[in-house]
Amino acid sequence: MKKLLTLLLALTMLATMLSMPALAEDPVTINVINAFSGAPSSDEAYKQVQDWLLENTGVLVNSIMLDGTNDTEKKNLLLTGDTLIDVWWGDWMQYAEYGMIQPINDYLEQIPNTLATWENYGGLMTCTDSDGTVWGLPRNANRVFYRCFIRKDYLDAMGYTEETYPKTFEELEKYLYEVQKADPYGNGETICLITRNNMTALEYQYLGGFTKYGRSNWLDETDGLIKPYYLQEGYYDFLAKMHQWYKDGIIHKENPAWDTNTVRQYLAAGRVAVSGAYGTDVGNQAINMRKNVPGSSWYCPVDGLIGLNGEMCETAIKAESGAILFNAKSPSEHVEAFLKVLEFLFSDWANNYTSQVGMQGVYWDYDVENYGEEAKTLHIVKSLNDGSLPSYNKTFWFSIGLPTEADCVMYDPDGIQNVQNEYIRRQGDVHAAKLQFDVGMNYNTTELYDNVMTANDIETMVSEEIMKFFKGEVELTPENWQSFIKKLYSNGMQDYCEELTRQYKEAKGLD
Repeated sequence: MKKLLTLLLALTMLATMLSMPALAEDPVTINVINAFSGAPSSDEAYKQVQDWLLENTGVLVNSIMLDGTNDTEKKNLLLTGDTLIDVWWGDWMQYAEYGMIQPINDYLEQIPNTLATWENYGGLMTCTDSDGTVWGLPRNANRVFYRCFIRKDYLDAMGYTEETYPKTFEELEKYLYEVQKADPYGNGETICLITRNNMTALEYQYLGGFTKYGRSNWLDETDGLIKPYYLQEGYYDFLAKMHQWYKDGIIHKENPAWDTNTVRQYLAAGRVAVSGAYGTDVGNQAINMRKNVPGSSWYCPVDGLIGLNGEMCETAIKAESGAILFNAKSPSEHVEAFLKVLEFLFSDWANNYTSQVGMQGVYWDYDVENYGEEAKTLHIVKSLNDGSLPSYNKTFWFSIGLPTEADCVMYDPDGIQNVQNEYIRRQGDVHAAKLQFDVGMNYNTTELYDNVMTANDIETMVSEEIMKFFKGEVELTPENWQSFIKKLYSNGMQDYCEELTRQYKEAKGLD
């Protein structure tokens, strides 16, 4: 509460400043709630970057960073307070419904660099309604973060060559049982396959090799309804295979209870032979793994893993309706001012990096000393902060999601490119994966829960019961699976599918 009161006091002072008569030469001042949470930057480092933006754009940006505790509550207080918040991040559907945000169709021609960044990532479709109204700028894109990463050093040690590295589901399964027997980490502590603690990772990574659509809603042509991914033919076979891996110890018995930090610790320790975890878990721990196990590295089938059905196993994660939003009360000059700042940040890689880590020449520079002029092209940087500089924490880094990561890829301090970024940059965003059937379709969850009173119960039942089948707490038999499906329908699954279908048809302009 003390932090919140301090923040509100600061904003009250800011509001007083904003109410003062403006001189003709005064810059446009905009107030932005950052998408990131964390410790605030020091006053000195904050002002350095703020002044740098002002000098290059003529815009004075007041950036508000929340601290990660009760962010939603604090953001709502700020949005309903006396100080005008011009820009924030959120689900455009919810805010548009209440008239809190304004469309930006008339401003798009002012941001060619920003839009070019999105060109290969689906553009503005996640922020555009069925009437063509653009309600914001997207924060993420269709992306593939659940990929199959296999320890290359283990493969090599076990006699595999690049020609025989696993490229299909069957080859991967054969390798998993081989590595379990070989125990390359030693003392029985090798983790054959690691995932995060839910079925999502396994579904995004392997379900496409068992079903037509992968982890996606789909159109059932027998009744014309849009249905969830787990009602597809082939899902039972997928679940049976995942249960077999769990039962046989390919997936560690305690894996379902591991939190993200635990997963990352095991990756860093070098215990994992194959990762089915989130891609950034692998990438962010790659340098630590190399330190702990010299010579270790990851291999990834860049063309996707081919499933038992002859199709790619991986499914792309569908972009959601989260966006950069503009207050309906903000004058056009404020919208134009923020877009001018955004355009400046995306006009050059170094600009974006400066907004993330602090001023070039003070906090960072290109590592020309070790890598020559090529360091500027490859974006190999070195930190100039030995811990003595004033803290700076992404205060003015207004990310627009994965395309930023692709265009602004960083290297690890030892000069080896971050694993996740390497694959994004090399392959693009939706590389080697199935696009979801309803890609670009934004379902309105508020309407879903309002129109289907049991929707939340259905989704909870699915996540809980499927995990029970996976772990063997409920025997997975065709009879038990059909009993589970009948239970879903007795709890409103028909209404759930009809609501998905209604929204889909409405968005597509179908009768």
